[in-house]
Amino acid sequence: MAQILAAALVAASCLAIGEGHSRPDNAGLGSSIQQIRDTLQNLLRSVEDKGSDAERLFGRREQWCGANVPSFEQFTAAAQTGHDQLKVDLEENKAAVQDAEGTAQQIRGDIMLISLTINQTEQMLSAWGDSSSKEAVHLMQGDSSASKEREFKRLLANKRRTLQSLEGQLEIVLVSVSQLQARVAETEHQATDSVDTIATGQALVESLRKGCASIQQHGEKLEAVHSNEAGSLKAALQALAQMSSMTPAAAQMGMTAATNSDTDSPSEVAFIQTKQDVVSEADLENLFGDLSSSGEAAFPVHKKQHQQPVRGALTQKRSNPRLQKKIQQLLAQINNKSPADADRKEFCKNEQSQNHLVEMLSAASASQMTAEISAHGDIEEHLTEDLQRSTSAAHAVEDALAQISEGAKKEQVLIARNTKDSGLAKKIAAQAIAILADIESSTLSSQMKQGAVNSASSLRSAMEAFSEEANYSIPVQHETEVLAKEIDDVGNAALKALTREMDNIALSRDWHVSQRKRGIAQKENFDARAQDAKAYLSKLASLCGQHGWLDQEEQERQAQVKVLHDAEEVLDGKQIARDQSAPALRGRPAVQPTKDMTPLERAAAAMGIYVD
Repeated sequence: MAQILAAALVAASCLAIGEGHSRPDNAGLGSSIQQIRDTLQNLLRSVEDKGSDAERLFGRREQWCGANVPSFEQFTAAAQTGHDQLKVDLEENKAAVQDAEGTAQQIRGDIMLISLTINQTEQMLSAWGDSSSKEAVHLMQGDSSASKEREFKRLLANKRRTLQSLEGQLEIVLVSVSQLQARVAETEHQATDSVDTIATGQALVESLRKGCASIQQHGEKLEAVHSNEAGSLKAALQALAQMSSMTPAAAQMGMTAATNSDTDSPSEVAFIQTKQDVVSEADLENLFGDLSSSGEAAFPVHKKQHQQPVRGALTQKRSNPRLQKKIQQLLAQINNKSPADADRKEFCKNEQSQNHLVEMLSAASASQMTAEISAHGDIEEHLTEDLQRSTSAAHAVEDALAQISEGAKKEQVLIARNTKDSGLAKKIAAQAIAILADIESSTLSSQMKQGAVNSASSLRSAMEAFSEEANYSIPVQHETEVLAKEIDDVGNAALKALTREMDNIALSRDWHVSQRKRGIAQKENFDARAQDAKAYLSKLASLCGQHGWLDQEEQERQAQVKVLHDAEEVLDGKQIARDQSAPALRGRPAVQPTKDMTPLERAAAAMGIYVD
């Protein structure tokens, strides 16, 4: 465009020099008017071209603003909503921490009371060994010492199981407190980061709004200036056309002008075809445990079948003090086994209670791990979404800064070029006004003079528009540069805040991933412990329950006692009533004794031996 205007300026200068040597005749006047028209038409085309370039540039930038500024506003609004939710979550987590700490404190108090009770019970049990102790004497009043001791030992075992249960509950609560405190710290950190992100995001949105408003204002102003320039040139061309129609060679000149206007010859100087430094379309588009091993009986179990007493037999009383004493000793020995059996039953009870507690605590811990795994998974998913959203926002900010910077540079180039072109256009219009002044002062008709006056007036209006554009372009360039730098600074601050937030989000997400994996491993351990305790309880039930080793030992003890009592009755000469369906001493059906039997035969019958 600059080369075209320079060529037009040279043509206008040559025309002015030619006019200065002699006054034109009618034929020369028509030629001069036609040359002025051609020059002004090229100038008009250059004005229309730069108007189109400016319209495309500012139109694309306004389109980018309309598409991207609302996106940044939405991101900032979403960040504000997320920050408000973080504050709500923070208050809830703090309240949960206080509740969990209160529960832990209550459990600690219960543990202290149980521990005190255990200590006092242990002191009482230790005092049992000192017969001179007043406490021992007091405890033995009204009941046997052994019975009291067993009661206190049973109480002590119960309290210890309760203590173990409370300690397990406290461990679970403390883990929950630790998790909640970690969430409170994490939420506070996220809230702090979101404050910076929101502040820088809002500042960026304000800067973009300001920059977009400036772009719109500049575009509208340049559009108005270019419209005034084009309108003045068109008015001047219209006045020159009227002047051309008044010359003797108007018809021929009109035909020539029409031909030059309708055809675009590459050899002629044209403002549109030969311009070099223009903004292209492509340039504008670039602006946007088991008991099996320990189950042996504490007392030997006799596998042989015990001999049953002779039932229904008539015996004579035999005085055998030595044998009766032996029987009494055996009965005392068997009866003395009862405390041991009670201890075994107490052992079974304690083991069952202990392993029920282990199973319960392991199941509770596994349930807690399941809840924590789910919570960590939900938080991990939420943080992943936040990270993706922040990453997208960071990329959008980077792209926006690049687009704003590139657009500002192209705007400054366009304005600088238009300013230079406006200066050349002013010179062309000044030369044309000088020629028209000569035509006005010549001895021509009044209509020709009036046409020259009208055309010169329109050119002066065009010169004023060119001057207005040049004067307006200087502050616009400065404002564009300042706004571009402001947006770049604010955008970089927003990028810095987003990057810091993304780094913290990534760290938090990785921590939750590791905690989730750790929770899965711990849950598997708790599940295994619960299964082991359940299997142990099942085996313990088979050993301690009906038909177990304790039940078998009790049955054998009762049989032994019965045999010894029957032996005493036989020695005393008593008749022993017996069940006819019961087996004999050797397990065979008993033979009914008769009066004709000898003592030896009666003994054989009692043993279930057939004498015949």
